[in-house]
Amino acid sequence: MTPNPVRPAQRSEVPAIAALWVALLESHAALDPVFALRSGAPAALEAELRRALADADTALFVADAEGFIAGFCAARFERSRGLVRESCRAEITELVVEPTARRRGFGRALADAAFSSVIWYLFLA
Repeated sequence: MTPNPVRPAQRSEVPAIAALWVALLESHAALDPVFALRSGAPAALEAELRRALADADTALFVADAEGFIAGFCAARFERSRGLVRESCRAEITELVVEPTARRRGFGRALADAAFSSVIWYLFLA
C-alpha cells in the first residue's frame, strides 16, 4: 500500500466508484433481497455520485492503489435544526474495498479520511 492512498474522489472516477457501489449492493442483496438493484440503478448511482461530489455536506474518498480505485467511502454531514443540543452529526453512508485489495489497510484509511473530514466540517468549516 502506498503511504497515503486515500484522497478526495474526482469526477472522472465516478464510473469506477459506481461499479464498486454496485458490487457492494449486490453483495448485500445476496444476504437480503431488499438490497436488490432495480433496473437502471447503476446509471442512477453515477448521477448520485456526481451530485455528491458537488454537495458541500458530503465527502467522497477513494483508495488509490497506484491508479486502480481499490475502494471508496462516502460521508454525509447534517447540521442540527436547533431542537436538541446536538449541533451536527455525521455518518459514513458507504464504505467498500475491492475484494482483491482487502486486508491491506484501505478500509481503515478510508474511514480515517472520513473521520478527519468530520472534524474539519464540525470545527473548521
